[in-house]
This record gives sequence, structure tokens and C-alpha cells, in this order.
Amino acid sequence: MKQRFTIIAAALFVALQFTGKLPAQANNDVTITAKNFSFSPAVVRLKKGEPVVFHLRAAQGVHGLNAPEVGLDHIVLTAKEQIVKVTPMKAGTFVVHCSIVCGAGHAQMALTFIVK
Repeated sequence: MKQRFTIIAAALFVALQFTGKLPAQANNDVTITAKNFSFSPAVVRLKKGEPVVFHLRAAQGVHGLNAPEVGLDHIVLTAKEQIVKVTPMKAGTFVVHCSIVCGAGHAQMALTFIVK
């Protein structure tokens, strides 16, 4: 019983030390995969003012994701996942096209962000 109390007290002490000192944690993670000639998922729903962590990946080729309304402006490469934390501050529906010419289907490569 005494050991259980000691563990709980220690955990509470540690938790109280960090209260208010940690950066805002993202409430959700979103993985976006770019490939010739689409983004997956094609639609991403976000909440205004709520942090989100994007995991940007490319299944093939090099692609660009420029969505200033959401806080993204990144080149997505096949060799490396990029992890980007943003907090969308503008509500609306934003259609984003691949910002790097990636081949014949480039013009149709789009991703929609819906921020409410």
C-alpha cells in the first residue's frame, strides 16, 4: 500500500511540475501522401485554432504542398517523411494544387482543406 501511494505521489509531483510549461499538444495527426497524380486523402478536415501535426510523404516523385491558409509550404520527397505542426487560424475551404510540376496529370493533382 505504501509503495502504491509513493508511485502515485511521485507521478502527481511530476505532472504538477509540467503543468502550463509544455507546448500545446496537437489533438490530431494527419498523414498526407502525395503520388502521381493525387494526394491521399483528397479532403482533410481541420478545426480552426486547434493544433495539428502533418506527416507529409511521397509515394513516388517530388511534389509541393503550398497551403498558406493552413500554414503549409513544403516540398514532399519520397526519401523522407516531413513532420510539420501547424495551427490553422482561418476558417474556410481551401483547394490546393501540387506546386511542383510532376508530370502529365499535374494539373488535376489537388487537395482540399476544410477548416471550421
